[in-house]
Amino acid sequence: MIDAGPAAVERVFVDRESPRTVVAEWLAAALPHCAWSCHLVVAAPDDDGTLLAAVVDHLRREPLATLHHHQLVEDAWGEPSAALERLMTAAEGFQREAYRERCGSRLVPLPILTVPPGADPRPQLEAARGLAERLAKPSLLLSEAPSGDVAAEGAAAGLRLYLGPPEGASPLEVLTTSHVLDSALDRLAGGATLLAPCRPHLVVAGGRVHACARQWALGVATGGIDEAASVAWAPEPELCRGCLADAVAGSTGALTANLRRPEGRELALRVSAALAEAGETGPAAALARAAAELADDGRRRAEARIQEGLCRLAEGRLAVADEAFVAAAGEGVAAGDVAVHRARVQVAWRDDIEALDRYAEALELGTGLLSTEQLHMEMALSHVRLEEWDDARAHLLQAGGPTAGIAFNLGVCDLYQGRAAEALTHFDEALVLGPAADELGRVHFFRGFGLKELERYDEAVIDLERSIGLEQAELAHHNLLGFCLYKLGRHAEAVASFERAVELDPGSAVDWANLGVNLERSGELERAAAMYRRALRLDPRLDFATAALERLSTPG
Repeated sequence: MIDAGPAAVERVFVDRESPRTVVAEWLAAALPHCAWSCHLVVAAPDDDGTLLAAVVDHLRREPLATLHHHQLVEDAWGEPSAALERLMTAAEGFQREAYRERCGSRLVPLPILTVPPGADPRPQLEAARGLAERLAKPSLLLSEAPSGDVAAEGAAAGLRLYLGPPEGASPLEVLTTSHVLDSALDRLAGGATLLAPCRPHLVVAGGRVHACARQWALGVATGGIDEAASVAWAPEPELCRGCLADAVAGSTGALTANLRRPEGRELALRVSAALAEAGETGPAAALARAAAELADDGRRRAEARIQEGLCRLAEGRLAVADEAFVAAAGEGVAAGDVAVHRARVQVAWRDDIEALDRYAEALELGTGLLSTEQLHMEMALSHVRLEEWDDARAHLLQAGGPTAGIAFNLGVCDLYQGRAAEALTHFDEALVLGPAADELGRVHFFRGFGLKELERYDEAVIDLERSIGLEQAELAHHNLLGFCLYKLGRHAEAVASFERAVELDPGSAVDWANLGVNLERSGELERAAAMYRRALRLDPRLDFATAALERLSTPG
């Protein structure tokens, strides 16, 4: 018995190795619980007709059922094989029934004719045409990519061309991959969610039953064909996304052979975008590259290479991202746009000097990605990171505004140029304008820094504590807060700040010494001496720690 779970199984794949008699018994129990119109894909010749007999018995017992029988057929040219002849003879009986009842045939023969490596596929094309005249819907399984003429002849005859199997793969892998791809193409045409699971199917391989192609590839079985266990089709979205990405990326040859490159390109690009949005940038980049391979003009190739570059940038593979952007430029993408993308790579590389050259190039050439004001802002941020305060200020003044970001960075420039009072004015303006949530903590930190420079320690503590509560605090936060608390005589609180500082950076000699100072002021002399000794082991040049340790070591 088989429980098809949330959706009736539409397709059952059977491999070459599973014992035919046992598979036939399993099919007899399983088919009544599959979809009323089901596909059976047998990836090996049914030499003795055992599986076909199970199919025919099922159709005779279930007068409303329809079965599409995909049967792998070897050596079909010349005289038809016995297995193929059995299939066609069985189908003709149901075709006569369909003629009498004025309905479609309930057994649809879909023989898959194999073409060995190096063989001329044209005899198989002729055999396929002959089978089509007998109301079959044949397809060809080729071991290598066909010539353009063969692909055109196959398309003209309405034949499906399967391409593979690749070295080390089996026909079953080719056929299951094709099923995943077909499901995705149908969703693309119908406007459905691309990352949804494909049509429900089972894979019978090695005597085991697998709930889908991905679970088969991963070796996850739900039971054996010789067991009475039920099989529930329960797609796992994470598995489905990986399976879809592999199927689409690995099917460029098959899409080309079937003259479906435009659809394939659109599918690859859209699935890439959906995966990138879901944070799966590696598979998304591979699909973007597949889209570029399937594109038939420079504009579409460039679009795909840009998408690939963005995925690689998000993934942190910066050299590959830059190569993709350069390739897009070679396909005619606006040079200014490419310059912006390449600048972002340089920023991620922490090479702000190179980034500035790229942004300047975009400013000169023009780009649709960023406005002139936005370009000036990006250049200002690079100058800030390079501590080139005058250059940063010049670009900030051309970046539009007023905005919280511009006011904040003007304050940073003032602060590091020794104008703490002017910096506070800018930081206050930034707070009024409303910084982004992830920037608010930085504004309070630098405002506290400015207040500390003006020796307004009580106010500085308020801003620094706010900063620590709003963002992931770093060494500088606790160091600066500890200093202000020390200046206010709040030594116990300063101890807590410096303890957190050395926890973040145990190699910070000055913070161990600062911890010693505040412990000493709190009366914890033995602990203070231990902190001084630790600081001096890290940096013997700390004169104030040496003097303090000598003072504590002197009796009286």
